[in-house]
Amino acid sequence: RITEDFELLRFCPFVNYMDGKRHTAQNIKIKFDNFLRNLNLDGPNVKRWVVLDNAANNKKFARLSAESVEALWCACHTLALVITDLFKMIIGGHTEIKKVLQKCQSVAVFVHRSENNEVTLQAACELTETPYLVPVLAVKTRWNSKDDNVESNLKLEKPLRHLSDTDTSREQVWRTRVLSPLEYEAAKGMNRALKPFKIATKIFEKDTEPTIH
Repeated sequence: RITEDFELLRFCPFVNYMDGKRHTAQNIKIKFDNFLRNLNLDGPNVKRWVVLDNAANNKKFARLSAESVEALWCACHTLALVITDLFKMIIGGHTEIKKVLQKCQSVAVFVHRSENNEVTLQAACELTETPYLVPVLAVKTRWNSKDDNVESNLKLEKPLRHLSDTDTSREQVWRTRVLSPLEYEAAKGMNRALKPFKIATKIFEKDTEPTIH
């Protein structure tokens, strides 16, 4: 709750797992109603809100509980759905954002996998006078980690392009992973577009002070 002085108060009375039950709307409602009853918050004079993501079972739960609870939809999850759609885009009819993400992750995995690959990248950074950093690994469930991964590839653009251009290995280990010039342009555009959303998400995620979330 928020006090009259706009101070955020947080309470966690208890956490209750689903005990192996399916996460259907009906089962969620039973758990939630029991939760309110145990805390004596099920009375007619109590105003209740619940924050949910956009999953179908949560939407149905909100419909089933409409008379007793007001649903608030998670802004961060809604943003994540919008950005997931961005990742499906094709820029200029030829550059797939999905492929850009895959190649950026491939570079990070390749460097993390072998000390020799890391040393090779470090040498390329020295040659191109670029500050060295280990490429960030993306996490499947976090869109902002994918953007962090792309951003690290952008910071390493000069050394990575050097390694791609001078790759004479039979397997073309760098050339097949490093972004092409067109893909780098798409990555830069995507990174610029996502920056405001990343800032907003970090603000929304605050749990020590009230936010518009």
